[in-house]
Amino acid sequence: MRFIKKWCSFTIHKVTQKNDFVNSYVYFSVYPTKILFRTMKSLVNEINNAVTESLLGLSFAFPQLEYQEFHKVVLMPNLQERKHKVSLICGGGSGHEPFAAGYVGNGMLAAAVAGSIYAAPPSKHISYAIDRVSQYNNTGILMVVPNYTGDCLNFGIAIEKARQKGLKISEVIVNEDCSIPKEEQGVAGKRGLTGIIFVMKIAGALAEQGLSLEEVTKTAHDVLQNIATYSVGLTACAIPG
Repeated sequence: MRFIKKWCSFTIHKVTQKNDFVNSYVYFSVYPTKILFRTMKSLVNEINNAVTESLLGLSFAFPQLEYQEFHKVVLMPNLQERKHKVSLICGGGSGHEPFAAGYVGNGMLAAAVAGSIYAAPPSKHISYAIDRVSQYNNTGILMVVPNYTGDCLNFGIAIEKARQKGLKISEVIVNEDCSIPKEEQGVAGKRGLTGIIFVMKIAGALAEQGLSLEEVTKTAHDVLQNIATYSVGLTACAIPG
């Protein structure tokens, strides 16, 4: 009998030879197929749906969050109650979970925008998040942007469109990486790594206290100037697919 076609060949044997040690007993043997070794690094159902299913799972685990699947945007509950508080929005390529959707909530992000795996979210999705948050906000929005070319470009486009609408919005580009020598950084400069969590947390806490957009933005920049991240990888990165 064989089953689990994609993962392995599973065979049931019955021993009948007299000289067998386990005569008349049933035993099992499993023969992994090549597909098993190719997929074990990434436990996903379908590569193209990995990001969507991840965010959907987050919304099931925390049903108070609002998940807009088409735009890959996660929103905190009760946005209408933040009328007099600065709201934070962050996002970037997927594959670094729980960043950024895992930090949506009181005292941190009002919204998170997810791109594809290791790819920046489209500017129209970022604009959607800004529009949803600004719908109830008249105090201002702080955009927290990791310093990668695609993120800076797409967030920048969305920010400019928001300003053309008359929205009060500012940004902080997080680039606290110190693991790459200056001469090897290239045009983009230092990367934005896990230090972005401290920027989001501290700025989010001040926003929750009711500080102005200018005060929250200044503090976010001050935090950025006082943190550094050194990136270390024990194994090579494995991109699903």
